[in-house]
Amino acid sequence: RTSVLPSTILVGLCPLWVGLADRISGREVPDAFWLGCASAVAGTAVLAGDASGAAAVTGDALAAASGVLWAAYILAGRDARARVGASTWQAGVCLAATCVLAPAALLRGDALWGFSRRTSLLLAGFVLGPQLVGHQGLTYVVKYLPARQVAALTLLEPVGATALAALFFGEIPT
Repeated sequence: RTSVLPSTILVGLCPLWVGLADRISGREVPDAFWLGCASAVAGTAVLAGDASGAAAVTGDALAAASGVLWAAYILAGRDARARVGASTWQAGVCLAATCVLAPAALLRGDALWGFSRRTSLLLAGFVLGPQLVGHQGLTYVVKYLPARQVAALTLLEPVGATALAALFFGEIPT
């Protein structure tokens, strides 16, 4: 188990992975970008260091892997958006996720329907907030801005996640 703050910061290393991919593919990456990444990595090391134990290491490793996958998603979106609209790309991503996750959930015996009204409203909120505004917004702008700048926007996630974790879970950063 890891806490919200270190996990969202490790996922937030996404800009570093996008910058590295850009550099490897021959795109110009300004020095200021690398300075920002170095600052983010240093901050991550300090903040993520508050958890301990094997469970925290596993959770942190999964969070770091999520950052790499988030970077891959942004890079794939950049390439796809050169050819298709944001809604088409996002619909394809959601369809692919459904095709993978729905059978997995059914095999595990997880419920896919029949939730309480409260849970259904929360799920609708997750779709309307993070999915439509967040992911769809990033999908839209990646056609017009460098992927590394779009990835840098994901650094706002730890701030919001930490505030929500303090409010709902009582997790106060130390």
